[in-house]
Amino acid sequence: MAMSVVETPRPCRNAADFPRTLSGYFACLFACVTFFITPHAIAQSAAYQDFVFAYRLLQRGEIKLATEAFDDFLGKFPDEARRGDALYYRAHLARRAGNHQFAVQLLTDAPKTTVVADHYVHLLMGQSLTDLKRYGEAVTALEAIQIDQLDPSVRASTLMLFGAAYRGAGNLPAAAARFDDAASIDSPVKASALLNKAKAHVLMNQPDKALAALNTCVDDKRVGAEASRLAGDVAYNTDRLEDASMHYRRVLTRHQSSTHFPDAVVGLLWTQLTSRHYNALLATFVQYGATLPTADRAAAIYLAGSAQQGLGNHDKALQFFSGIRKDTETTNLADALLYKIAMSQFELGQLQQMDETVRLLALHHPRTNLQPDIQLLLTNADIRRGNKTSAAARLTAMIDGGPDHPFFADALLRRAQLYESIGEFDDAIADFGRYIDTPGRDAASTQQSRLRLIDLQSRVGDHEIAVVSADSLLASAPGGATGGGGSALPPLVEQEAMYRRAAALIALDRTDEALSTLSALLAKHPANEFIAEARYFRGMLGMSGDAHVEQAVADLWFAAGTTVLDDARRIRALKVLAKHHVAREENDQTARALTEIESLGGLTELAGDDLLWLANDVLERGDPARTLHYTQPLTAGDAEVPIAQHVRALILSGRAMRDVGRPNDAIDAYRHVIALPTALATRARLELAQTYKSVKQYEEALGEYEGLISAPQSRIAAESLYDSAGIYRLLAAQFRRAGDQKAAVEASTRAHKNLKRLVVVHAFPDLSPLPERALVEMAELAHEAGEGEKVDGYYQELIDKFPDSAWAQYGKAMLAYRHGKRSESQALLKKIRARDDMGHSLEQLVIRWIEFIEKNP
Repeated sequence: MAMSVVETPRPCRNAADFPRTLSGYFACLFACVTFFITPHAIAQSAAYQDFVFAYRLLQRGEIKLATEAFDDFLGKFPDEARRGDALYYRAHLARRAGNHQFAVQLLTDAPKTTVVADHYVHLLMGQSLTDLKRYGEAVTALEAIQIDQLDPSVRASTLMLFGAAYRGAGNLPAAAARFDDAASIDSPVKASALLNKAKAHVLMNQPDKALAALNTCVDDKRVGAEASRLAGDVAYNTDRLEDASMHYRRVLTRHQSSTHFPDAVVGLLWTQLTSRHYNALLATFVQYGATLPTADRAAAIYLAGSAQQGLGNHDKALQFFSGIRKDTETTNLADALLYKIAMSQFELGQLQQMDETVRLLALHHPRTNLQPDIQLLLTNADIRRGNKTSAAARLTAMIDGGPDHPFFADALLRRAQLYESIGEFDDAIADFGRYIDTPGRDAASTQQSRLRLIDLQSRVGDHEIAVVSADSLLASAPGGATGGGGSALPPLVEQEAMYRRAAALIALDRTDEALSTLSALLAKHPANEFIAEARYFRGMLGMSGDAHVEQAVADLWFAAGTTVLDDARRIRALKVLAKHHVAREENDQTARALTEIESLGGLTELAGDDLLWLANDVLERGDPARTLHYTQPLTAGDAEVPIAQHVRALILSGRAMRDVGRPNDAIDAYRHVIALPTALATRARLELAQTYKSVKQYEEALGEYEGLISAPQSRIAAESLYDSAGIYRLLAAQFRRAGDQKAAVEASTRAHKNLKRLVVVHAFPDLSPLPERALVEMAELAHEAGEGEKVDGYYQELIDKFPDSAWAQYGKAMLAYRHGKRSESQALLKKIRARDDMGHSLEQLVIRWIEFIEKNP
């Protein structure tokens, strides 16, 4: 839940407070009340002359003398016919002097006028009573006027006064009607009538009618400034922020000398703050702030600080706020200012300073309506300090305030989140449920709470309920469906709901439904937030059967390669992949999976069989040092390793040590295996013999081989026969070079015998290429002995025993060469090089013969 900020509402002028009185509208009335003085009238009575004298003084603007003259007339001629007219003019002068009560007294029970028309008398009485706020009596006086008999300009002014009296009497519909009637007349007061009609509609809470009236007079030069400012206020208070901004800007651009200019500036700032146009607000402040009176400038600075707060610039916000503390102490911004200072102090981590500001706020504004906001701020401070018990208590107090508390729902949500953070999931579930059921929540926060509820239900083991909750959320949008989601849900909400539904189904072992949901999620939202988890789970589920294995492998490789998943899940995915690729003898993929497991979790994440597989793989790839890296955990003396894995590791270590030039260590490893009760002891003896052979300890090697040539394991026996034959051939060559022909013949014979045994006894396809190589070597021995027919015989036997192999083609090439068909031999050898089943040993032979033929045409 975001920090709640209750802004102090922007002061809106009361539409009943007219900045201009209606007196100006009636200034013309006196000028209209004239009478004609004929030349012969000058010779008439003294009363007449005194009346004319007083009237002329009034016309000349000599108010004091006119007042005295009318008083003299009234005193000297109490029964004169024009007494009613004199009382009218004297009342007019009294009202002009601000003595409204005296004006009413003069007009009350006054005799009928002879010069002044009756409606003027009623108008003056109505106006004076209105001035005295005796609106009901004013209405009575005005209702005596025959409106239809007045000329248009007077009729319009009279209707204006009617409207003011009705408004004062509380009859707003009648007031609006009279202002509307006045506005329908083409007169100097038309625009003012529209303005006052709009004010009446504002007081009746009819903003649309008010704005309609204001829009017709905002361009009038006389009332345009006030109309535009009022239109801005109405639009702002009805959340029509763009319209409000437009109206305020009209005042700023057209009426900069108007008394409404400061209010328009502040109104625009409030509009920009409410719209969260913080940068625009700051620009407006820079442009107009310095031109404002002190009180309005303080409000503008408050709003500029609020904009900085909205931008997260709390240090700058404090600078603004601190500068107007004194200027706002007696305004309605005082408590809001302290609250905002406390907010920014909280955001800056200045918790002690925040405590002091909150103390001042409580001291100077104990009845502030910001108490709920303050409690929410203190709750956030408790959470930041780690005082979760205190935070929970504050939130509980808000919740106990009931649904009428302004933060009831927010407190429920925050307490649910707090309970979740401390692992009290059942209480969190209860609060999330209450929050969801609270009326008036916005859709976004409700949906997020429902997602948290689904997750928590799964975390406490209520997977069935979690599935139901997810189905309800997915079906809450039009077209919703549990497998595919509703199109009206926000994509992120739908994605998470589908994912959490699948997770709950997995926990319930409802594999097919889970797979369907995950596939629907990935099909509809291929780039969703949960793609890594979704593909991980779909991959793991898909590997449990045969129908989705190919897709599952792709999913698990994707999951293993993303850093979004935690390492534990990535490692589990790689282990499943490694097992799959091992079973399919896909060595490159197996090696990739196992080495990635090592990079994520080290050797400890690799099982013994995985270490052995990697050790053998890198040995075959020519990296014996890496082999020792993988076998070390299985050969260390203090390791608790099954004997079978320990033995295999020792054998692989022996090979690697032999390859890196550590034969003695290799010999020790093999002797260790031979001493153990294991079926691999025979294999270790073969490796030992091969190690002796590699360091030219031929006697020791032959001693080991002689014990293995009759081994029950065909491969070991075959390898022993082949390797020992190789040693005998080496010895024969040495003896020939030494001139000991007898020993050379004997060694060659032993070699031939072992090779012959291999070909006769162990010529099995699964031992290839040992039998094939044995026949080739027998042919070479026969060639060395000068036995040409036997050479041809051995090559023909190679062809006959392995007719479709590359070795058979090699035999044909050798026979062609022996019989002088060098080109045919060369062509056959080149065909062998193009085959995929040639093997390393045959490749070396073919290359050697091709080079020989090319050099010896």
